[in-house]
Amino acid sequence: SEVEAGTWLGGMGMSNGFAMCVFNKGKFLLLDGDSFGIVAKGQLPQYGNNFHGNNVSFSNIYDSGSTLPRVYVSETYEQSVASSHSTHRCFAYKLGMDGMAELMQTIAYTGSAMSNYAKTVDWAIDRYTNLLYAYNPTILDSSIESFAVRLDVMRYNLPGSEESSVSLSDADSLDSGIYTSFQLRGVLQGAVVRNGVMLVAWSANVNQSVIKVSRSGIAVYDLGKKQLLADIDLSDYLPASNGTGVYEIEGI
Repeated sequence: SEVEAGTWLGGMGMSNGFAMCVFNKGKFLLLDGDSFGIVAKGQLPQYGNNFHGNNVSFSNIYDSGSTLPRVYVSETYEQSVASSHSTHRCFAYKLGMDGMAELMQTIAYTGSAMSNYAKTVDWAIDRYTNLLYAYNPTILDSSIESFAVRLDVMRYNLPGSEESSVSLSDADSLDSGIYTSFQLRGVLQGAVVRNGVMLVAWSANVNQSVIKVSRSGIAVYDLGKKQLLADIDLSDYLPASNGTGVYEIEGI
């Protein structure tokens, strides 16, 4: 009831005791991280039907006059909905406590290594290492019983804050291509990277023709060791209020 009717949560990020919740199309809420009361409501400059905001990631960069650091939001929409050039972008914003968002930088993935687009490219920042991660899921098995997704991950140095537009190719990555890949038990939702460890929210539908989620959880993966540390199914803790399936974990 606090955002536009017919929209749903795309991603969430937290910094300095505040949470930013971005909804598809580009409306957002700024929440107090303790009470989760609404501090401000806003609309991103990229608002529109081709914007999903699947992941929200705060950096260590503070623009002049900002209380919160610069925030990076993944555009993320399927190629069937948006043109291919727009599905791999990340937008960096100066975020005001009054709900104002100013576009400071646009980052686009222009490579070909991540070419099997199940949901296009998302982005996350590791504030401990100042690296920018691009990641892309590919569905391996879409059957209900054994749903499986491969997540390909690439890593980049975070582009300079003064650049307004940045294109990142495979050759620009620190590994000249895919850094690592690992498997999820469901469709990619939100993700966060902390000191080389990636936490990824996933969900799997009980019926592909109906939006009804059967399982939802979090995978924990050590990017440096290339090792899955944990895969936690949280379905029992997330029963949907309407009694059908479970809720998806959209942000971490």
